[in-house]
Amino acid sequence: MKILLESLLTVLHICHISWINNSLS
Repeated sequence: MKILLESLLTVLHICHISWINNSLS
């Protein structure tokens, strides 16, 4: 369960970074 939660947070983090990069460009 902990691993699943961590992987989900990682995916959200990557998506958030991508969204920020798209907004800035």
